[in-house]
Amino acid sequence: RAYQQQKLAQIKAAENINDDLKSAAVECVLNKSCLCHDLGGAFTVKHNIDPAAHTAVCPGPNIVYFSKLTNLQEMADHIYGRLSLITKSDKPHMFVQELKIYIEHLKHEIEKSSCGLINLTPKYFAEFKQNLVDGIKHYKEMAKHLKEQKDRFLADLEILSAQLEMITQDLIQEPEKALV
Repeated sequence: RAYQQQKLAQIKAAENINDDLKSAAVECVLNKSCLCHDLGGAFTVKHNIDPAAHTAVCPGPNIVYFSKLTNLQEMADHIYGRLSLITKSDKPHMFVQELKIYIEHLKHEIEKSSCGLINLTPKYFAEFKQNLVDGIKHYKEMAKHLKEQKDRFLADLEILSAQLEMITQDLIQEPEKALV
């Protein structure tokens, strides 16, 4: 709470960002959920330990590929490969999905840093990018072992590689401009 109050005062006093960015920054500070506290919220509310607790659910990014209620037996069958509960056929490979999440995270960190909301060094971003580039290279090497959807996997990696290059281009060329 003390951190939030200080951060909100810092955002309010900032003169180098417009009102839209200030609103986004305020929302970012206030809308965070404390997972260690809120994942247990359903239990603490039910047992009157912390009636004001919020309940947070962390389903993961793959929940978008499921669209029906299932029972425990069906879910266990899905987990062990006896049944597929996936209802969408356009599901990307899990490594492609994970890479998307990391690239999106990097993009948001760059945006926050360029607005002065966080203080990360150009070295941090360069290392983060290099780790992603190395990961893409590794995935391309491992693609030769894929039996299904190899072409799609490689095409998705090319798209993500281009996105990574695009969001970090200014950062690498002019780090002092991108991280004001």
